[in-house]
Amino acid sequence: MQVRRGSPLIRQSGAFSSPATKKHHIKMTAKIAKNALSIVTVHILDGKQWLDISVPRGWSQVKKMMPLVLQHNGRDHVFRGWDSDKNLAFFAENYTTAKVTK
Repeated sequence: MQVRRGSPLIRQSGAFSSPATKKHHIKMTAKIAKNALSIVTVHILDGKQWLDISVPRGWSQVKKMMPLVLQHNGRDHVFRGWDSDKNLAFFAENYTTAKVTK
């Protein structure tokens, strides 16, 4: 016999539920983050933090990112180069950025 979720038989038997899942409902959804980038690795080189950012669209994506200042954990990072073979852009921590205000 095939039983569907939500049928009276399942509600009576308690199948597909446990006390833990009844107390803490976990939503199985995700949202696309605006202005978020995929960081492949974070490492320290010569005392500065470096971010390796995935750029799957290659140079067309990199040239749009070059003038940007990226913030990661409260630190500013500026573009320093890219690897066309691995499609990675490199951003290094920078201590000389300024905030533009209007």
